[in-house]
Amino acid sequence: MNNVEIFIIFNPTSGSCNVRKIQNYEAALKARGIDAKIHETHYSGHATEIAQDISRRAPTACIVAAGGDGTIAEVVDGITGDAVNLAIYPIGTANVFALELGIPFDESRNIDTLLHGRVKHVFPGEIVKHGRSKKFIQMAGIGLDSNIVLNVSKRSKYYYGKMAYVFQTFSSLLFYDYRAIKLDIDGQTHDAVSVVISKGRLYAGRYALCAQSMQEEKKFSVVLIKSKSILAFLLIALKSMGLGGEKSRYFDSMHARHITVIAPQNMPIQCDGDIRCYTPARIHAAASSIKIKVP
Repeated sequence: MNNVEIFIIFNPTSGSCNVRKIQNYEAALKARGIDAKIHETHYSGHATEIAQDISRRAPTACIVAAGGDGTIAEVVDGITGDAVNLAIYPIGTANVFALELGIPFDESRNIDTLLHGRVKHVFPGEIVKHGRSKKFIQMAGIGLDSNIVLNVSKRSKYYYGKMAYVFQTFSSLLFYDYRAIKLDIDGQTHDAVSVVISKGRLYAGRYALCAQSMQEEKKFSVVLIKSKSILAFLLIALKSMGLGGEKSRYFDSMHARHITVIAPQNMPIQCDGDIRCYTPARIHAAASSIKIKVP
């Protein structure tokens, strides 16, 4: 990492993130002879703008995304060129992407990874609406999944952390008004009431929803929930704990390269814990990989 400029982009409203943690991280870097430049985000999409600017001004830099999955996705969306490295300091609410890649949460070990870790090439997902695209790094969800994200406020995440999602999950299971979803998956039409499109294995923390990670490939794992019964979601929960198969009468799993959400109109799509757009939309893997520092 000699002579490589390090920039830290942090979201002050992300999960457990606060100014003191970033100050401690910066001080720990200085103790190792590294002067990092700190950039604080102030609004949605700001991390993308900062990462774009850094990519232009310092095309061989290393950017540290300090926050949760949403912050990381925004940073990835702004990285241009193939020389920028991305490091992750996971201080968000769920931090699923960091868990997926084995990124250390401990400050000292995290800095070891930043300075001495190997580079892993991953292909983010890309969601396209009206010709405009946004990247995501772990998963996209439509139906019950996006309803949960839509109704979890920043305030509740701040006060309750992961439990805010647990409370909203129970509420959505009881009161969500399910709508039929029609998708084109690699040229074949499928129907579902809820959909998870994942680049990784993990979901909502350490739960293994998918059999394998697709982070290093230009494709996804897709889980289609076909029944709106609570039993269907119970079986999905058991599957994520390794107690169920890949298919049943209530859900189906497959790999895919191109997904088009055909219907219905104006249904929210969440990506990495944030609502990114509304249906219809197309989803595919990004053409270029991102270089991420891992242990």
